[in-house]
Amino acid sequence: MVPKHKDWLALKKKYSVPAGAVSSVNVGKALDVYWQAPGSTPADQLAILEPLGVKLKAYIEKLDKKKIKQYAAFQKEFLDDYLGEVHKQINDSKRYKATAALYKTELAKFFTAVQALNKATTTKSEIEKFKSGPVRGLSAVGSNARGVDPTEIDKWLATINTAVQSLPSNPSRSEIETFIDATVKTAEAIAKQAKKQKLA
Repeated sequence: MVPKHKDWLALKKKYSVPAGAVSSVNVGKALDVYWQAPGSTPADQLAILEPLGVKLKAYIEKLDKKKIKQYAAFQKEFLDDYLGEVHKQINDSKRYKATAALYKTELAKFFTAVQALNKATTTKSEIEKFKSGPVRGLSAVGSNARGVDPTEIDKWLATINTAVQSLPSNPSRSEIETFIDATVKTAEAIAKQAKKQKLA
């Protein structure tokens, strides 16, 4: 969830960020505008999220590092919980406005990500990112894309989610290789389903 004005005040207090540290950007006011804006459709969300993202980006870029003793810690929290959260919601809003063309784009990203899985070097962390990125993105777009029936593809994507969850916290190289082999076969099945709908 996008932080509220009170959360911003708490963050500034935590890191002793002085008031008006960036005179041209009022983060608290920008957050208030977001939370007070009417409308809840994807288009409405984009209309208020994108300007907020621009202001948050400007703030962190113009902020004088010397004004904050623990700048690195503050920057990480700001990028993760403020700018990062806004970008995440912007992407989700775009997905909810999905079209068949966007679904094709997400399919391409998924196939590219599968090809990037390397039996010799891929780590559990990279597999988790694969699941939360390309796999999740394709599923999210499919659930809202007009003119697309993602039913069969989603069934195959679900097998990837299950396989990732079944991996131990520190999988062996053999277990990772088995996962990648299975994922490649799953991607081939997804490609066949996509071709049936002329999506690939």
